[in-house]
Amino acid sequence: MIINLYNYKNDINKYRVETDIFEYPKFYRKHNVLLLNRILYEDEILEEYSDFYHDISNKGNGIYLKKTSDKIYSLNGNYFFAMNPYTFTTNYFHFTFQSIAPILLAFKMNLLHQSDKVIIDSMFSFQKDLFTLICKFLNIQLEIFTPQNGVVYNIENCIFSEFMFRPNFHRCVIDSFEDIAIDLLSKSNKFPQNIYITRKDSRIRKIINEDEVISMISKKGYRVINNSHLSIKDQILLYKSAKNIVAPHGAGLTNIAYTVENITVTECFSENRYPNVYINLCSKKDCTYSATVNKASRLGYPDATYTIDIKLLERALEEPICKFSKNA
Repeated sequence: MIINLYNYKNDINKYRVETDIFEYPKFYRKHNVLLLNRILYEDEILEEYSDFYHDISNKGNGIYLKKTSDKIYSLNGNYFFAMNPYTFTTNYFHFTFQSIAPILLAFKMNLLHQSDKVIIDSMFSFQKDLFTLICKFLNIQLEIFTPQNGVVYNIENCIFSEFMFRPNFHRCVIDSFEDIAIDLLSKSNKFPQNIYITRKDSRIRKIINEDEVISMISKKGYRVINNSHLSIKDQILLYKSAKNIVAPHGAGLTNIAYTVENITVTECFSENRYPNVYINLCSKKDCTYSATVNKASRLGYPDATYTIDIKLLERALEEPICKFSKNA
């Protein structure tokens, strides 16, 4: 049986999903599996889809995928598919909105229950912390199931979400993140209201003139925060307490999901890379949003270092681009 959270159907007993797992070269990040999924209705294949790396193979890089085994394992019980097939689960943003968010949505729909199994890749410590925190908030015990390489699984009851292929900013998911922050915050007031999120510990998209940025923004009453030095819980509390957030584009802004009251977000982009994910997230909140696009050290390279235009940033802080209301 397969239940698609995006198109929930009454005749779900006639659906099922089969998943083949393939190897691919390990020089593509650190993962080495690819999922090929078939959705069947009364044994007729309705849809077959795979992940990002299969698409790459169709763009001139050659077919490098290889089926590793004909082993088939039948899995009984209830499973929830929370893997992110684009392998971005090592990224805080993609893990939050493409693995955790569907779990919250399924719980809201009363489709997750005690002792259900969650299909998910091996997790880093911060991901385990967030997963544990979410389960504690939902008051539910979920068992983690990590697929093996080279094995085909025939799952009796499997729920999956189309949001594993793109970020999930569903209204009830955003409400859940806000409820988590409120539940954690209690009466804590130890966190600053004006924060600048540094990327000093990041390997990519570093800010060349960050000392100059910090000097300017500190004079305006902002505290410099390094998310990598905080626990998941403290990150949530920090953003819940914040009123004004300034940050280079990066996964740290994921925590905007936990803000509750009116906030102002100023995002600094490189001219090589300015995705709209956080303005989309802000559009679901009571939020004022601004952005600056800045000169990169290497044109056309998305992860190049870049220099923040100080005057442009000061102007953005004074003249926000747009104001959102979640009730609009």
